[in-house]
Amino acid sequence: MGRSATPAGWPKDLPPPESDEFDERVVPWLLDRAPPGFRTAPSLRTHPTALGLLVLHTATGEVEALRAAYASARRELSHLLPPAQLDGVLADIEAQGAVSVEARRQVDLVISALAGARWRERL
Repeated sequence: MGRSATPAGWPKDLPPPESDEFDERVVPWLLDRAPPGFRTAPSLRTHPTALGLLVLHTATGEVEALRAAYASARRELSHLLPPAQLDGVLADIEAQGAVSVEARRQVDLVISALAGARWRERL
């Protein structure tokens, strides 16, 4: 049987789910990706899967919002910004979108790990 592994896209700052540190670090990791108000919700600290699900929905909303902003930026900003500045704004939205998509993927992997998924090295 293969050794414990993490899938492509696993967060670099979170230990693998089979490590001794995973359980103590997963809630703070998720809270770092959550809206600030989530930190004051005691039930979310004791139910990491529920916290993960809420963070996933928040991350999905962020990705959708960035896509909508990108799609409408030229129409909404072209009268306010010169073309070169508008291109810069679009590039920034696109870059943040890539970061947000990756964050959403990482949260999804963490939720899978919390639900018991484990990955093995391939030969």
